[in-house]
Amino acid sequence: GGVIETDAGGEATGILKETAQALVQELIPPATVARRRTAIRAAVAALHAEGITSYTEPGLGPGGAQILGG
Repeated sequence: GGVIETDAGGEATGILKETAQALVQELIPPATVARRRTAIRAAVAALHAEGITSYTEPGLGPGGAQILGG
């Protein structure tokens, strides 16, 4: 089974581990190419702001080249 993390008061923190993710997975809208591109570009901008100029994204999945323009 999965874990729904809670704080000291017993309130859910929003962190779902392992199979607990299945509880909400079907409620999450599919990631379109446009949404993925926007999210990835925001992440890259945040990395650049910290001086990080390269990284590896093993979880990019299908369509990665199209999203990153490569």
